[in-house]
Amino acid sequence: MINWYQTNNKEKNKYKRTPSRFFKYVTIVLLIIIVLLIRQEFISLHWGYFYISAVVTLVFFTLTGHKIYKNYYTIYQRMTEHDILKYAIANNGVINTGEISLYTYESQQSILPVMNKWHKENLVSIVSLDDGVRLYQLPNCTGDNSGYRPITYYDNNSIFLANTFMMHMILNFIWAYICWIIGGCILALFEVPGIIIFCIGWIILYAGFVLIKAVEQHRLTEEEERLGVRLATQTGGILTVHELACALSITMEEAYHKLQKWEAEGVVLRLPQEDNIPIYRMGGVLSMEERLSAERV
Repeated sequence: MINWYQTNNKEKNKYKRTPSRFFKYVTIVLLIIIVLLIRQEFISLHWGYFYISAVVTLVFFTLTGHKIYKNYYTIYQRMTEHDILKYAIANNGVINTGEISLYTYESQQSILPVMNKWHKENLVSIVSLDDGVRLYQLPNCTGDNSGYRPITYYDNNSIFLANTFMMHMILNFIWAYICWIIGGCILALFEVPGIIIFCIGWIILYAGFVLIKAVEQHRLTEEEERLGVRLATQTGGILTVHELACALSITMEEAYHKLQKWEAEGVVLRLPQEDNIPIYRMGGVLSMEERLSAERV
């Protein structure tokens, strides 16, 4: 999934996207033109056409607004889990919910649902101490994450995330208003031909929206597979869920589903474990040491 905001870091921005200044300027100019040219009397005279346009516009932009909300909620989940994983990797894979608030932005109340979810999906194991404290353990974690360089798709800044989310929702509302006025004017000015133009226009808009999403998803899938192979070369071919989640800046659940998909496609093989925690191996991948050794031979 593409995250719709970026930082000021140009190197990191190749993985991030935000509405360009040109897009914002076009939106503002169109809004000003419509406000200045469209008269209330014209809308009242042809209210039936504008009502039809309003219904179609409301449905379409309600769906896009819901999509924006889901995107940002997913980003928030990734930010939360990224904080937890950074703490866990630095602590040799051990997660103590009692001290999580000392080292991350998360509280014990916010982390417990995440940990219970991870344990339910068998992504972490539970270690019980003599004093009754329950610790969570990530598999195959040595505390050394220098073998791979995580690619972050977002800033770990909840305020910036909230501001960017509001900006996208405002732009969504403005474009809904613009499309409502344009659609109503087309129907009112051209009547029967206007209905055809109106329908074709919305079909083109919807098809363009779907096509853009499909192209972005295809590009992102290829990028994630490339990063997965790079990670495997740096870990001797072994892939764990938490390492892939860190490398791709996604949630543990997303990383697990991605590994399951790669297993179904024959890209990776799940290794048998006594505790049944998923650990995978990517075949045909040489580690950096093995590559150097082969080159010397």
